[in-house]
Amino acid sequence: MENMEYSKHLYKTFMESLLVSLSLFAILLIIQLKGIDIGLYDIDIWRYVHIGDANENIKNALFLAKGGKLNEYVTSNHMPGVYLYLSLFFSILPNDFFSNSASNAIVIQMVSQFVSIFTIVVLSFFSIRLVVKEIYSTFFLKFLFCLIFLNLFVFYDYTRVLSETYLPFLQLTYLSLFYYYLSDRKLHFAYLVAAIYFIALSIFFGLTNVFTDLIFLVSFLFFLLQDIKKIKFLHFIPAVIILVFLFFKSGNLNFQYWIIETNKAQGLGSGFQMLNTIWSNISFFPSNIFNIHSFGPVYDHRLFVCALGCICIYLCRQNLVLVSFLGITILILPLDSWRIPEMGNISSSQTYKTDVNMGVCFFFLLIIGQKSIHRIESVFLFAIKKFSFNFGSYGKRWLVLLIVFISLTQVLSFVTQLIEIKKTISLNHSTWIAQENLCKQKFVKPNHNCSCLSVMHWDQEFFLINNVRPCANQFSSYSPHLNSDDTYFKTVEASFVNKEGAFLLNHTDLYTDKSILSDRLVQLFQSGECKSVYTNLLYLCKSKK
Repeated sequence: MENMEYSKHLYKTFMESLLVSLSLFAILLIIQLKGIDIGLYDIDIWRYVHIGDANENIKNALFLAKGGKLNEYVTSNHMPGVYLYLSLFFSILPNDFFSNSASNAIVIQMVSQFVSIFTIVVLSFFSIRLVVKEIYSTFFLKFLFCLIFLNLFVFYDYTRVLSETYLPFLQLTYLSLFYYYLSDRKLHFAYLVAAIYFIALSIFFGLTNVFTDLIFLVSFLFFLLQDIKKIKFLHFIPAVIILVFLFFKSGNLNFQYWIIETNKAQGLGSGFQMLNTIWSNISFFPSNIFNIHSFGPVYDHRLFVCALGCICIYLCRQNLVLVSFLGITILILPLDSWRIPEMGNISSSQTYKTDVNMGVCFFFLLIIGQKSIHRIESVFLFAIKKFSFNFGSYGKRWLVLLIVFISLTQVLSFVTQLIEIKKTISLNHSTWIAQENLCKQKFVKPNHNCSCLSVMHWDQEFFLINNVRPCANQFSSYSPHLNSDDTYFKTVEASFVNKEGAFLLNHTDLYTDKSILSDRLVQLFQSGECKSVYTNLLYLCKSKK
């Protein structure tokens, strides 16, 4: 009976999150359709976040859904959690969407952004239910979070398929799970185990928040060791499932190269240098303290979050364990700035990389909401009594049908417009691709006697639109940080010399001194045969016959 009630609760939470996500998505589409560019879909425009990295995650997820293997055809210097997760949703799509075209690329990108919205809503609503139980307070916090989400989606592109999109809400979830565990440590041990799993997922999705995650992991393990006898075999099942899934999805398990070595080539430096960057950001003090932008993005929300944290500590002052835990959450706030030396540089900053501790802010809001339950409940009860409004059932079914109808019509209208726009501006590569005997995008039963393709400039969308298989064990699209990577060069050289791969280059990279490629790569390609395949802009280089 208890399991049945739990299943009903999960189903209700899922359907509620799905409906809210669809509604938020429809609102964003309506705003975009009215001519306000909120970046819901950009054509190679740099906005607040990195559209190229987002398309790389989408492309890798599509390759996985088609049968491609991790660290073989699915390659990246990012942690694989995002595109492994996204590939699960792609796997349930009809096979017609797997064919490469401009229209299908748009559908895949739209589905990806909806998955981001849905995941954010599910994790947030789950966290709210853990911290707050009363119905009206829960409704109020969910409504407040939805308003915040709209602000993030409209102004900060938080629909992008990036690890930085997911990390704040994974953080919110493991903080909420731990808070729920502290409410009754004898009965809620499983929630402590779940909190540790979500920390592991956070690291698996991205390393931007790794210092914070490790600090919380050590804290949670301290409590776990105190109750180590409560651990059961059942607690290991999720880990076994994830490891088995990862094993079968991987072409090889050389994560040392793809995650660590390639990022070293990008110039991230040692752990000491990262900590030094954090300290430089914390200790930076501008000459003009009255300029609102003088401190740089690393301080853009810290004071506000610290104020919320102090309020939480005051409200929870009778619980010393909880006060200590809240104190840690305040101290870790600057740790997400290890990647970028901000120090007042606000104009050219990739500030989304220093917002991943935003989950702490949401967590503080939940604590304040939980401590203000009586006030929130009294306001709602007064309003219901005053206006005789039945909150639970008034027009509920008709409202759901109306929301679904409006949402679906807006989605179809928006996608139709985007397809027409994409067809007019996309470069048509189909003719030369057919002429050059390039391999089709088949991974389970790959075709032979053909050439794979590497795009030697940053164009992750190329493989979404064009039915071409990338070269194995390489980056399908080139980034300048690979110039100093000897392993990458040797792999490219072998592929080129052995006549296995073809390489697509910009004219400026092949024949001018403005090339983003290293001299050794340029010399390698010039030693072969390079022919123009798209006016005088793109050249395809192969080894001489």
